[in-house]
Amino acid sequence: MLLKKGYRHVYLSRSFARAHGFIPASTAPGKFGYSGLVSLGQWPITLGARTVSCPVYLSEEAHFDVVLGRSFWEKRGIRIDTGDVTAVWCGDSGEKVECDVVVVRDGRGEIVTVT
Repeated sequence: MLLKKGYRHVYLSRSFARAHGFIPASTAPGKFGYSGLVSLGQWPITLGARTVSCPVYLSEEAHFDVVLGRSFWEKRGIRIDTGDVTAVWCGDSGEKVECDVVVVRDGRGEIVTVT
């Protein structure tokens, strides 16, 4: 899962969406196509003890199963400590979110920026 404020909605990778029933297993090829973002509608997203409903889109980006974008951040009032980016809180409940920071590096060891 990736918290990414630069993204507007919640995005699911195709493999995650299929494995968790967002896309029916009986779907014919070509349905939920590979032509950009496909709306999967409003879905409840639970983080900690609270659930909010957000628009969810199918994305062909497979680096992360789930990307929680700005709509989720705004509904939950997500706050990150600038001194420690692993210190993440939900402003609506005061709940601390357990998370890690992962630095992605390429074959030469250089940092890859995830956009």
